[in-house]
Amino acid sequence: MIGNYIVDFYCAELKLIIEIDWESHNYKYFYDKNRLKYFYELWLDVLIYNDDQVLSHMEWVLEDIKYNIFKLSNN
Repeated sequence: MIGNYIVDFYCAELKLIIEIDWESHNYKYFYDKNRLKYFYELWLDVLIYNDDQVLSHMEWVLEDIKYNIFKLSNN
């Protein structure tokens, strides 16, 4: 948990949150908007993937995560 928000995955060393948004997030626009704003105010990076990306394109998701971890660890 970060603040009042539950996150799917968090790496404190990189200050990186990884979120997988399932269909339930389709109706939570303002909640998600406020949650992202809060994370950005804490200087956290957030990667968000939807359920279709995870279920149908897992290789791409993993490559994207690896790329972002590499990018963040070299800053």
